[in-house]
Amino acid sequence: MAAFAKVAGLAVAGVGALVLLGWIFDVQTLKSISPDWMTMKVNTAFASSWQVFRWLCSLMNQGHSLASLAGGWRATVLLVAVLTLGEYALNVDFGLDQLLKLQPEAERFPSRSDVGRHGF
Repeated sequence: MAAFAKVAGLAVAGVGALVLLGWIFDVQTLKSISPDWMTMKVNTAFASSWQVFRWLCSLMNQGHSLASLAGGWRATVLLVAVLTLGEYALNVDFGLDQLLKLQPEAERFPSRSDVGRHGF
C-alpha cells in the first residue's frame, strides 16, 4: 500500500506540474483534458503539487530543517485551500489564480455555474 501511495502521489504531482507548464507556455491541452471542459486553475495545480512535495519531504524524515520546511508547505496549501473556498462561498475574487500572472484577464473570475455544467 505504501508503494501505491507513493506512485499515486507522484502522479498527482506530475499532473499538477503539467498543468502549470500548460499555463506557463499557453498549451491548452495541458490545462484541460478536453477543449469542452473547464481548465484546472493555477492555484489548484500549485496546491496539488505543493502538497505532494510536502508529503514526500515528510516521508524522507531527514532532520529538523526538513520538518519545518514541510510545516511551512502545509500552511501554504491550507491557506490556498481556505482562500479558494472563500472565493466560492463569498463570490469574490482574491486573485489566487492570477498570483503567478499566468491566467489571462478573461479567466480571472469564471462563472461559478460552469462547474455544474460538467456534473461535478
